[in-house]
Amino acid sequence: MRPSISVLAFAITAGLGGVACQQQRVHPEMAKAECMQDDQCGDKKICVQLKCVMPDEAIAACGGEARIQFELSTADIPLAEHPGLERLAKCLLQHPRSLVIIHGYADERGPDQRNLMLSYQRANAVKSFLRSEGVLESQVQTAVFGEKHAMCRDKTEECWARNRRAVVISARADKASGRF
Repeated sequence: MRPSISVLAFAITAGLGGVACQQQRVHPEMAKAECMQDDQCGDKKICVQLKCVMPDEAIAACGGEARIQFELSTADIPLAEHPGLERLAKCLLQHPRSLVIIHGYADERGPDQRNLMLSYQRANAVKSFLRSEGVLESQVQTAVFGEKHAMCRDKTEECWARNRRAVVISARADKASGRF
């Protein structure tokens, strides 16, 4: 009995795949990784920054505060900021009683109303990102400050760039009301 063409194709593909995998180089950080996904960590642990940790440690590993920097006159979250927000979302998903407040800011250029609107859009862009990752509406609140509470006051592009941000901070819920 002759093997079918699809069986031969599978055997050839599987054989080549094995050779290709042997020749592939692994990044040094990936070689030390304990995990890439939560399901590689067992029942009670989650994967954060390539390590299996208990959820309480995961919140600490995600940091008590996250800063998202924005380009001039936009509320689009830069792609470079996505991995940090994805880790934060993972932590919040593991802890549905955890709460965060997202503060939106703008630099000093432009009218006050425009800066407040841009701050609102930035804070809500981060909130929407977290929500798209499955974070509950009840876990996230926003506050906007416009150009108030600047990180620096110099009249330079570097300073203005530092002030165009959203900051995610941890908060505790009032036990009676469930509010921040």
